[in-house]
This record gives sequence, C-alpha cells and structure tokens, in this order.
Amino acid sequence: MDHNKLLEIGMKKRKKEISDSWAYLADKHSEGLFNDGESFRLWVKNRLRSKSSGNADTTIKESEEDVIDFKESMEIHRDGTQSSSKLVRMSIEESKDVNFLLKSHGYDTEAWELISAKSNVWNVYSKTDGISTLYSSKISVKPRKEELTFETIKKFFAEMSNDYTSPIHQPTRFSEDGKMLEVSIADLHLGKLAWS
Repeated sequence: MDHNKLLEIGMKKRKKEISDSWAYLADKHSEGLFNDGESFRLWVKNRLRSKSSGNADTTIKESEEDVIDFKESMEIHRDGTQSSSKLVRMSIEESKDVNFLLKSHGYDTEAWELISAKSNVWNVYSKTDGISTLYSSKISVKPRKEELTFETIKKFFAEMSNDYTSPIHQPTRFSEDGKMLEVSIADLHLGKLAWS
C-alpha cells in the first residue's frame, strides 16, 4: 500500500476534485487499513496538519514513526489548584470516571479532588494499529481537605495503642531490692504545689 498515493487521494478529496465519498475511497484504495471513511479523512487531516507544522516535505515513508502533534502541560495555580493536559487512551465510560481521570493524570485519588474535566477526541495514525482514538484530556484538581471533626479525632486516637507499658529494669546498685521509681520528665508540672 502506497501511503503517498493515499495522501494524494485524500488531498484531492479535500479540494473537492473527487466527488466519491470518503467511505468509498477508503474501501477502494486503503486495502483494509481504514475501517470507514471517517478514519481515512482523519488520517489525511492529521498528516496534513503534521506536515504543515514546519516540514514542507509531504512524502510519507513506510517506516515513518507515528506523528502526534500534542504538547502535554501541567500548571500550578496560586490558589493551590492544578491543571493537567495530556493525551489519554480511554473509553467513553472512563472519560466520565473521576478516579480514572485522576490516576491517568498522575494524581492520588485520596489526596486530590477533581474540579473539572474536559475531553476531546484525538485520532492518530499508527502503522501497526491504523487509526487510534485518544482523548485530549484536561482536568483541574485541588487538594482534598479533611475536616477535623470529633469522629476523625476519635478515629486517630483509636488507632493509637493504649497499652503503654514501662520497660522492666534489672536491679542496679541504686535499687538493690529490685524496685525502681520511674518518673516521666515529659509531664513535669514545675511551680505547682500539691499536698496529700
């Protein structure tokens, strides 16, 4: 299959020099590379876009790597929120899944909260896979703030062990009967008077 010939046919179709439908052209000329006319149209569009971004040579080599003209970005805002934009391989259902979006952009679902999400279809041509559909995904997130409530405080202390035992000391020359008084200096009440 000659990719240059396919591109030439696609360019003629875009200029309305060919009246046949995209689907007919894909069936007739692509040898099964494109499932439908829309895939062929998008392939031509992406090839022309990648070539017009600086490379005047429009020839397509069989060994040419996939061309994806997309720049990922990450932005940290003054208020602590962040924005991330990247190409993501996902399904329509996954594009609506908050946890999937957070994970695919590298955010911990326990520490970050999704503010907004926007996804656009981005079709790319691959020599091995044909046309692949990716999504240009942009999300905004903010750090989760856990409210300090009585329940969270109670949970925190419940997780701590209440079994604080003092280590057993062997008798020394200062405690010949084996008994020793241990005073915690961390709880000294200096300046307090007490009578018993």
